[in-house]
Amino acid sequence: METERAFSRARELYVATDDDQIIIPVLFGNILVEWGSAQFAKAETTANEIFQRAARTGDTGAGIAADFAVAATCLQSGGNLPRARRHYDSAISSYRDVDAAAAHRFAYDYSIELGAFSFVYAGWCSWLLGYPDQSLRLVEESITVGESVRHDYSRSRVLYCKSVVHAFRREWALVEECAVASIAVAQGRGLGMMVAVARIMWTAAQAMHEPSSEAVAEIRKAIRTYRATGNRLHSTHHLILLTQALVACGHYGEGLATVREAATLVDEIGERMVEAEIRRLEGNLLLAENGWAEAEARYVKALEVARAQEARSLELRAATSLAGLWAERGRSAEARDLLTPVYGWFTEGFGTRDLKEARALLDALSS
Repeated sequence: METERAFSRARELYVATDDDQIIIPVLFGNILVEWGSAQFAKAETTANEIFQRAARTGDTGAGIAADFAVAATCLQSGGNLPRARRHYDSAISSYRDVDAAAAHRFAYDYSIELGAFSFVYAGWCSWLLGYPDQSLRLVEESITVGESVRHDYSRSRVLYCKSVVHAFRREWALVEECAVASIAVAQGRGLGMMVAVARIMWTAAQAMHEPSSEAVAEIRKAIRTYRATGNRLHSTHHLILLTQALVACGHYGEGLATVREAATLVDEIGERMVEAEIRRLEGNLLLAENGWAEAEARYVKALEVARAQEARSLELRAATSLAGLWAERGRSAEARDLLTPVYGWFTEGFGTRDLKEARALLDALSS
């Protein structure tokens, strides 16, 4: 890819100068390319280098970029969500102390609006960690920051990211609203990749409103268009959306094939952020085909992955699915013992569908 070659060449040239102030924005350009093409192992190496160099400079912009780089890499790989959140918090804390002129300068030095990106991806991280209401507050702040700086790529990106948070929460009308807004900003500036990725969210929301084979075909088309740009970031989540649309249409065989494609992609590129949900959905689809034993194994795997990542929201989903299966198999006491402490951990988000469904199951198990 031409962009990747350009940044790699710039990296070679500037590293020789050993001037951290010059090198860090170049390294950050590299990591944007590495994330986009889902080269997460490379991105981790680059993030660590940015962080080490930024620590030497004492420069605020470099520090924010470094914290964001480490956090985003941890988030996408799903390897350490608490560490990701700590670095997002550090980036946000530093950003709150900068003035408008510095914020504008950072956006053009680093090609993204660092504050808006830190807030919105901290929102993703918060949802995964089990704080769905906090997640929304962070996302709303990202929109405010993005509008104030008026960096169009970043404005479009945070609207796309906001649509993802609403997809996590299964709020499909809001997914569509945010995706349409993202597309409008991107089209106005000729940002083809952003149009493509936001269309995935838009078509997925439409498919969940009115399930049909035509709606599914539109999601497939949007995914192909996005991947044709050379980007693979968030591809595992996009396949989850396609799976959900197929299930809504009753196309269980295609849904199973799609979620298994997502599972293969997890292992291929190392994007493990939503791995637990992929394993759970596979369980749902196996159960739909009367494979309860195989479904149970997938739910157990989803639970193990979520717990290892401390992804409490995905742990709740996996526990609810497994408890529901156990209840149907006459194991109500075990189901209640599994789900009660998982649900009891939560302190917010009780109006979300996930927590309502878990509460309803617990009530049924206790009656």
